Formats: sequence, C-alpha cells, structure tokens
Amino acid sequence: MIAYIIFIFLIITAILRYVPGLRIPHSSPWLLPAGFVIKVAVGMFFLYIYSYHYGVGELTADPSAFMVESKILNATFYESPGAYLRFLTGLDNKALVAQYLSETTQWDAGSSKWFNDTRNLLRLHSLIHFISFNQTAIHLFVVSFISLLGLRFITLAIIPYTQLKTTVVFLALLLMPNALFWSSGLLKEPLIYFSIGLFIYSILSITSLVKKVLLIALSILCLVGIKPYIFLCIIPAVLIFVLFYYLKQTRTALIITIVLIAGSLVSLLTTPLQPVVKKLSDQQFDFINIGKGGVFARADTCIYIIAGEDMPHVIVNQVDSTVILTKEIVGDYILPNAKKDKKRCIIQPNEIPWKMYYDGEFSGSYIEITPIEESGIQLLKNIPEAVQNVTIRPYPGDPPASVFKYFSLIDGWGLCLLFILTFFFFRRKINRKELSLIAALVVFSFILTLLIGWTTPVLGAIIRYKVPVQLAMMLATLIIFNPKRLKNG
Repeated sequence: MIAYIIFIFLIITAILRYVPGLRIPHSSPWLLPAGFVIKVAVGMFFLYIYSYHYGVGELTADPSAFMVESKILNATFYESPGAYLRFLTGLDNKALVAQYLSETTQWDAGSSKWFNDTRNLLRLHSLIHFISFNQTAIHLFVVSFISLLGLRFITLAIIPYTQLKTTVVFLALLLMPNALFWSSGLLKEPLIYFSIGLFIYSILSITSLVKKVLLIALSILCLVGIKPYIFLCIIPAVLIFVLFYYLKQTRTALIITIVLIAGSLVSLLTTPLQPVVKKLSDQQFDFINIGKGGVFARADTCIYIIAGEDMPHVIVNQVDSTVILTKEIVGDYILPNAKKDKKRCIIQPNEIPWKMYYDGEFSGSYIEITPIEESGIQLLKNIPEAVQNVTIRPYPGDPPASVFKYFSLIDGWGLCLLFILTFFFFRRKINRKELSLIAALVVFSFILTLLIGWTTPVLGAIIRYKVPVQLAMMLATLIIFNPKRLKNG
C-alpha cells in the first residue's frame, strides 16, 4: 500500500508539472509541484498534531470523524448505488439515513441538505474513498491539490494588481503559517481556499462573458455549499468594489462606505433585523456552552446543562445517544425556544434516559466573551471586543499553556505588523481599480471579523476561522507594496 500512496503522490505532482493549462505564467514549471510538496509536508504535520498532540496515536476529533463517517457513506454505494447517489445529490430522507447512516453523527449536523458544509465535506471524502482504499494520506493529497488550485486562481487574479514577481506573490500567499496549516488539512479550509480563489479569479480575470458568468456561478455554488456566511461577507465587499470603481471621487466613496457600514450596524437595533441578532446570539450561546464542555440532555420540557465537573455522575450511551444522571447535582436548564434564559436548578437523577443534545469536553483555549443575549445594543457594544479577539489575540497570557499558542501569536501579530509597515513605509501609488479591490478586501475582512468575534469564545477556533481574513490582509499588502522602496532602502 505504501507503493500505491507514493504512486498517487507522483501522479498529482506530474499533473501539476506537465499539464500546460495548470502552469502559472511567468514562473517556473516546478512552482506548483513545489507548492504541493510543501502542502503535503504541512498536511502530514496536521495529521501528527491530530493523532499525537490531541490523540493517543490515532487520528482524533473532527478529522477522524470525517474519515470514518465518509467511509460509512462510501460503503452505501456497494449496498445500494441508488441510495448513495441520493445522498450525494441531497435527495435522501430520514428513512435512508436511518437505514444506511445510523452510525454517523456528522451527517445530521444542520438542517439543509444542499448548503450544509459538513455533509458536503463528507460527500467529497466519500468520493475520494473510491481511490484511497482507506488511506488517509491519499485524502490529504487530494485536498492539498484542491487547495493549491485555489491558490493558483488567487495568484493569477492578483498578479495584474501588484508590482511583485509572480513567484513572490505565490510564495507569499502559500507560506502564511496559519493559513498554510489549515488549508493543508482534512477539514473545510482547503475547500474554502478553492472557493474563494475561484470567485476572485472569476471576478477579476479577463475572459469571455459566458465563461465569466459560469465561473462566478460555480464559485458561488462552492462558497454557499461550504461556508455560506463567507459568501454573505463577500456580497457587500463586491458592492463596495463597484462603488469605488465607478465613483470618481474617492473621498465621496469612502464617506458613503462608512455611512453604509455604520447604518447597517445601527439597523441591527431595529425590529425587522431582530431575527439576525437572535441568530447571532443563539450561535454565541451554543459556542459558549460547547467551549465550556459538559452534556446537554433533552428532557420532556427543557434541556438540562450538566457541567464538565459533574461528568462522573453522568452515563452517556453513545449507541443510542442518551444520558442517565446517577446523582442529584446543581446545573442549569433552558427551554428549547428560549436559549438566552438559562436558569440555575437542581437536576434530579432520571430513570428514563434523556436524549443527548450535546456531549463535549472543556476547550483548553476557551476565553470569556460578553453574552449578546439577543440585544442589538449589546451586539454593537461588543464590536471592540470582537475585533480585538480576532485580530490580535492570542496574548502571551491567554490559554492554553502550549507552545503552539506562540506560533499563532507570532503569525497573527506578524501579519498585522507586515501590513502596517507596508502601509506606512513601503506603500506605492495605486490606480482606481487597485483602490477598489483594497476597499473590498477591507470591508470583507471587517464583516467576517465581526461575525467570528461576536460568536466565538474559543481561541483555537478563532485562529482557524480567521484564515480568510488573513488571506485578504495579505492580498491587500501585496497590492500596495512597492518593491522599489525596499531596494532603495
């Protein structure tokens, strides 16, 4: 099997080297193969982290779940090709899930059949299983290839708007440590890279109208299918791009942009947008409780929240996802339709099992954030906290006490410092389209930063989720950077 793994690796490398249509113009034909080797090496480190740092020698957490459950989905093909096709196309139903995927927990994550990032990732890995024969390394090769294609699209799109050489642009985008790590793993970031790259390329590339429309449609489909909220952040960014590009007075465009952003934020205080505030509040509430760990158990009339320290008194049946409490404890409860109203209570032992709503451990990188509690005013008050948590944390004193925290710290602070130094000391004069692109990147970054910072109380998750923000920051840096100033000292 090792020979087969090496064979697949060499095949993908050869495709990147010898297929003319994949080559990046004005660069070495070995640039993409070299990038692939780097991504695979980092991907192997990703597997090591999730096998030995978080696990005990075997792949664990989400990567393990995706591998195991995508294999179960793949096995459906050999029992019923028709059922497998229905799972791939979103035409399945509860009866099919109960018959073929009863052992999975990820497939039911979320309610949408089509625009469900977890299901779509399982679909992709189930297809890879046809050639991987359960070898995780081959899955890693394929997603690294997909991610690299996204990086290629971004490079091709951005080259006309920078004065740097093609190879420098590609390597600058490739070697961002945090982005490189997550976009080389088995989670959703490789697909995010591909989707964002295809969208940027479809918008900025000079091609026929028909091809442009098809590429835009495909990229939107990919974005909505893997991370819908990223696409929602892109929409206002595109509008700002159009505003700056067609409005000749830059100052007027800037004022309009500020007014639009401020107006959009203030509109969160209005009744029509209360569902948006509630959605963000619920998302934050769920993430806070996931970060704190413990068990959520669904009783007849409420959901009990049992903290991690009381887990010795809890019996969790993973087979039928039920919970038994063996001792009276002090916990919390919420009503299914009133999540913000968490109340303290005494939870009595139960004879009839409760349905398990959630079961998890305390996150080592959990931080306290201010609860929104369905308040638009509180949401606005939380803006500084949200921006701070995403842009400059972790701090040296933040949890966890791990060396990996300092890599994230250096990566995040280093990218911010690079952007600041470039803006103040190595900035060049830019044209209207370049300014429009930078304005769009800034708006996209700001909106996504707010969404992440408002709802996420776990630094480890923030570090992962902010990869598109870091990508946008690097693109803006590459556009405004003046290499002549560096040469002239």
